[in-house]
Amino acid sequence: MKRTFVLFLLFCTLLFAEATHEQLPYYKISSIIKSVDNKAIILGNGKKEIYVFIDPLCRYSRKFIKTVSTHKSMLHKYRYHLFLYEIPRLHSKEIIYAIYHDKERLQRLLDVMLHNKEVALPNKALLPDEKKIVTDIAKIAKELDVFKRPYIIVSQESE
Repeated sequence: MKRTFVLFLLFCTLLFAEATHEQLPYYKISSIIKSVDNKAIILGNGKKEIYVFIDPLCRYSRKFIKTVSTHKSMLHKYRYHLFLYEIPRLHSKEIIYAIYHDKERLQRLLDVMLHNKEVALPNKALLPDEKKIVTDIAKIAKELDVFKRPYIIVSQESE
């Protein structure tokens, strides 16, 4: 009986345990983000910078993109730096590659996330640039402990 009770407690602890996530100080976050900022897809033209990690197939990321892209005031006030970062269970890596491969990245991203359009990789082999972009973003996402999508970082730097 004791063994069963202990196993039950252990099981409950594992099942309901919350993962802890390390929050870095902003100056570290800022320097890490700036290292890949040139790979971001930019949405909006405001003065306030917001960095967002999204997965094109994530329903919460889609809700976020729908909200900000359909409100002109949000696009005028904020400048969103979008980083595509796969949620492994959604298997979106091919879509992410296809979006980064397209010359009109923002439009392709909006087509996928807002209009559920299919995208496929071109017949030619994936260029090393797309793989490097995805790898670099995944690397900094791990450094920043990005554990959900959308993962939003609001710039604390003065305008």
